[in-house]
Amino acid sequence: MKRIEVAEKSTLLEVVQTNMGYTSTTKARKIIKNAHVRINGKMVNIPSTEVNKGDQLEVYPEPLIILKKIDIPPCEVVFENKDFLAFIKPAGYTTAHPDPKVRTSFNLMKRWMQARDPQMTDIHFVNKIEKDASGIVLVAKNFKWRKYLQDEWATFRRRYYVLVDGDFSDSGVIRVKTGTKIQTEVNFPFRRMKSNGLYSLVRIDLEEGQKDMFDDELKGKGIPIVGNRFDRKKGDAYEHKAKHFFSIEIPDMDKKEVHLVKTPVPKAFLKLTR
Repeated sequence: MKRIEVAEKSTLLEVVQTNMGYTSTTKARKIIKNAHVRINGKMVNIPSTEVNKGDQLEVYPEPLIILKKIDIPPCEVVFENKDFLAFIKPAGYTTAHPDPKVRTSFNLMKRWMQARDPQMTDIHFVNKIEKDASGIVLVAKNFKWRKYLQDEWATFRRRYYVLVDGDFSDSGVIRVKTGTKIQTEVNFPFRRMKSNGLYSLVRIDLEEGQKDMFDDELKGKGIPIVGNRFDRKKGDAYEHKAKHFFSIEIPDMDKKEVHLVKTPVPKAFLKLTR
C-alpha cells in the first residue's frame, strides 16, 4: 500500500497518476474505478473527485471491496464535488420527467446518490438534454446551487460535438439568423476535428447567451446534424442524433475558481469518421 499526501487542490485522477508514476491516465483511472483508493479513510472510485491540500490518500495493490450495485453509478460520472455532480446521459434516454415513477437518467442517478448517502435528500436536476442526443447533465446537491446553475447557465462556456454529412471546412464562424418575431444574427464558432469525406466531426463553441438548441439554425444553413429524427432514414449509420454536449466551464459563486467538466468524443462519432 502506498500513502500519498495531496500537495495542492486537484482531482483524484491527477494525483494518482502523478504519484504512482503512470505515463497515461488509463491505468490510474482503472485503479480508482476498481476500488483500490481511499481518501482520508473513505473508499472512493470516481476519478474526477476533487481532493484538497493535505488530504491523505492510500492506494492498495488489491481492491478494497468487491464492487456492488450501490458502488457503480447507472450513468458514468465525470465530475463531482460537494455542490454538484455531472454525469453522461446516453442517447435514447429521457433526462428528467415530472412523474418520479417514469424511468429517466436523473431518477436513476438520484436513487443511486441517495443509496450511497441516505442523508442526501436535497437533489435537483439542472439541465435537460434531448432524448435523442447525449452529453453532460448536472445534478445540484442543494437548491441554492440549482438556482445558481440554472440562472447563470447562458453565461457558462459550453461546447458540443456534432456529426454532419460530407466534408467541412477547417474552422471559422457560422452566422445564422435566429428568432421568430425579431430575427438576429448570431455566431457559432466551429472547428472541424476530423473528416473522412462522408462525415465530419465538428466542434461548436457557444458564445455567451446562445441557446443549446441550435439544430434548426445549422439545418437552415444546409448543415443538418446526422440522425436528426425529422430527417432520419432507415439504414442511417447513426440511430440517434449525433449531437454530444461535451464540455462546460462552471465558476464557483464567488468566481474564484472555475470547474471544467469534460467528456471524451463518443466512440460512435469517431468510428464514423475513421
